Amino acid sequence: MAGDVSDLSTNKINTSAIANNLTTDTAGKVLDARQGKALNDAKVNIADIVDDVTHTDTDKPLSANQGKVLKDAIDTINSGLNTAETGLVARVSALETEVDMTSASSRIDSALSRLDAIDDSSTGAIKDINDKIDTIAGELGMTDTNGLKTLGTRVDELETNIETVATELGMV
Repeated sequence: MAGDVSDLSTNKINTSAIANNLTTDTAGKVLDARQGKALNDAKVNIADIVDDVTHTDTDKPLSANQGKVLKDAIDTINSGLNTAETGLVARVSALETEVDMTSASSRIDSALSRLDAIDDSSTGAIKDINDKIDTIAGELGMTDTNGLKTLGTRVDELETNIETVATELGMV
């Protein structure tokens, strides 16, 4: 009868064909009983697998199902964080633009006010000078106003010089 105890004398296993480790991958070798025991001792019992995230046992493995549940939760959190980050970046950008526009608007308003002040004072001064020129010319009965035209040109130059100085002083 094949495979019974009487065949052991003719089909015995050579001791060099017994592997006493778990790294041998040679076909035809048999595993030493000590390695079988080591595998049995190290195996995970199905009853020890935990399928929830409330256990605190450090020597129990988590089921694949709970690994997926945790991964899904992490993915949801990351998605929420990405959405929040995008919203925050957009809001910060909008605030920066708003601050820049407010600052620019304020600076423009200030410059326009200074220009109005310069324009009002120079226009008033030129009008006063022109009125005085007309008064003097009338009193002198002058019909030839070449001299007055020269004076008018000088007043225009004076106005230009006032604007240049105002610009250099940062008033414009």
